[in-house]
Amino acid sequence: MNGQILVSQGSAVLRGRYGAPLTLRSVRATGAVRGLLFELAVEQHYCNDGADNVEAVYTFPLPWGAVLLDLEVSMGGKVLRGVVRPRAKAEAAYEDALEQGDTAILLERAADGLYTVSLGNLMAGEKASIRYRYTQLLRFEQGAVRITVPTVVAPRYGDAAAMLAPHQMPGAEPLASYPFDIAITLDGQLARARIGSPTHPITLQAGDGRAEVALSRTGYLDRDFVLSIDGLQGQGLTTVGRDGDGYVALASFCPELRETVAAPLRLKVVVDCSGSMAGGSIAGAQRALHEVLSHLQPQDRFSCTRFGNNVEHHSEGMTCATGRAVRHAAGWVERLRADMGGTEIGLALNAVYQLDGGAQADLLLVTDGEVWETEELIRTARDKGQRIFAIGVGSAPASSLLRQLAEQSRGACELVASGEEAQDAIVRMFRRMRQSGVDQVSVQWPAAARWQVAPSGALFARETLHAFAGFEGAPPAVATLTWREAGVDDTQRTQLRFDGGCDDGDTLARMAASLRLLQAEAGERLALAVQYQLVTEATSFLIVHERQAHEKALRLPVLQHNPNMLAAGWGGVGQVAQPGAQYSVAVWRRESASEQVRALMDSGMEAYAVPAFLRKSEPVVRADALSALLKDWAREGARLPSSFAVSQPGLPWALREQLQLLVEAGYGEADVFAALLAALMPMAEQMGLDSTQRGALARLAAQTVVAPALQEVVGEVLAHFLATDGAQRRRARWWHRLLPRKHDDSSIPAFLRKHAD
Repeated sequence: MNGQILVSQGSAVLRGRYGAPLTLRSVRATGAVRGLLFELAVEQHYCNDGADNVEAVYTFPLPWGAVLLDLEVSMGGKVLRGVVRPRAKAEAAYEDALEQGDTAILLERAADGLYTVSLGNLMAGEKASIRYRYTQLLRFEQGAVRITVPTVVAPRYGDAAAMLAPHQMPGAEPLASYPFDIAITLDGQLARARIGSPTHPITLQAGDGRAEVALSRTGYLDRDFVLSIDGLQGQGLTTVGRDGDGYVALASFCPELRETVAAPLRLKVVVDCSGSMAGGSIAGAQRALHEVLSHLQPQDRFSCTRFGNNVEHHSEGMTCATGRAVRHAAGWVERLRADMGGTEIGLALNAVYQLDGGAQADLLLVTDGEVWETEELIRTARDKGQRIFAIGVGSAPASSLLRQLAEQSRGACELVASGEEAQDAIVRMFRRMRQSGVDQVSVQWPAAARWQVAPSGALFARETLHAFAGFEGAPPAVATLTWREAGVDDTQRTQLRFDGGCDDGDTLARMAASLRLLQAEAGERLALAVQYQLVTEATSFLIVHERQAHEKALRLPVLQHNPNMLAAGWGGVGQVAQPGAQYSVAVWRRESASEQVRALMDSGMEAYAVPAFLRKSEPVVRADALSALLKDWAREGARLPSSFAVSQPGLPWALREQLQLLVEAGYGEADVFAALLAALMPMAEQMGLDSTQRGALARLAAQTVVAPALQEVVGEVLAHFLATDGAQRRRARWWHRLLPRKHDDSSIPAFLRKHAD
């Protein structure tokens, strides 16, 4: 999305690509932790200040392992609740409601950890609040509990179109500004612990066994909210809830393991040096790696690898952690830069798996995890037999991928926020890695259990392992965890007793059902998801608000995409304000912040849609960037491209994006390329093309006919792109030319507009 700020009568309004004001205004969340069960209710507030009815679309993240429980909408004095239906039926009902002039809300799963809400037929001047509620199981981790509330989807590397439908693309708009507020209540042991936030300034009111946490000043949806709770004594907990006529039991074990002497470590350190890591993320990675090196012992063996578009090993194999080797590696860490292009995690992991002939070792992966294609990564991690200990860094790391890599490989994951000290996380990681091997982990329930969900992931000392089971009659009295430790002959065990109490509501049953889905046969998953009202890849939440005849929309809504804010510090653009300092919104919103930001603001912000590593490789405002493109077109036998899908190495990315907007406005791709050639022809000589090359271009241009209106618009696009003066660039703004679309949106069904816009 290329946003713009229009100022009218003293107020600034952020508008989308085609001039429609953004409808998402703010987000507020309220939650509570009881035992290890965390519930959060999130309200998204929308307002349509435009003249047309709109379909407001927004893609947002949820934490790893979260289960959506409810969806409500408040509008016109009414509160309506959502129902989960099979996805195809929900989409059809949603489209039917829009065509009837009614309002509908559709909440669908877009990808792992990503959800898209569509609010169709929000009328001009109308307001609406969408409220969803989710639950998540927390874990004791060596005396600490960490709550992460993701709020923003950072730009990711790879082909998003292979994962998401066009309307589900989260986008990233540097000028977007969504205020955010959150309040969380803690009870019991957690309320008496040390509580802080490495991401936001907070206030804390504690008393009577309860602690109330809130932001001390307004936040924004440009970084995840993290609440750190430590100084705890990990303990096993049990919970029972109703499941129809039966019961569901949750046993949360937190065992102590025997102290044994572990074998020396074989550690492969892998660090992400892609462009998205620039700034605070690479600095955080360096701090974490120095901490890692300080914990190596002489008998350990290690290797260091960095990656981006390609993979570079610090040494040809693994080496002993002598003082000299560690000092040499520390110098390598100091020289790390986020200058290696894209985030090819799969390429890096496969190369590192093979180090030392593929011998058994642990991988310590330091990355922001911002990639789209994840399924193959997770499958390979499960099959390779080398544990992955992932450290996610930055203001909005892709925690879902990192936690799945760790869980499937029987490793562990820690998230370190921008500016947060990594020492505690690294200490916990080394305790896990040096722990003696544990296997044959299982949970025994009474014989009456009709289903069980086995604990997932590895068993580590003083860390929580959750297990569920269902019962027809009375709930269980006990649950027993057993395991075998390397070097210990007998089986170890710990037992938890249930107190006979039972929680009201169906939260526990629905959380268990979300895990049962992972084990169910394909034919059973849809029925289970509908029965327990769970949003999956095959089901969606739907709300339909039937309007009175005089209130109905008279035409289909205009699609209005609300992009995510750009994650704070992403790609080295700006820095993340720390809670201990005077809080401010991410620096790129201040025109005086840096030369980079001022240049981008002067150019209309188009380059912000491009990752930093791509911006570095392409001179955005240089005429000579097009010389290679013209010379390629002037080759003997060359033809003008007919599609943007065809690789055009000489076409600068920022210009390409602007030209693609013309295609979205209804012009043919081949016509746009022909118009670009005609606009570039007068510049061919000064771009260094000889007479033979210019003659070839003239013959190529003679084969096409360009509409004058398109030629004029492309000329303005090119002038805007090549302009060197900020005021000149502002005068050359051209996107208003796209407002009179070549087609009428009202004649296209909403679901087709999603795939075309």
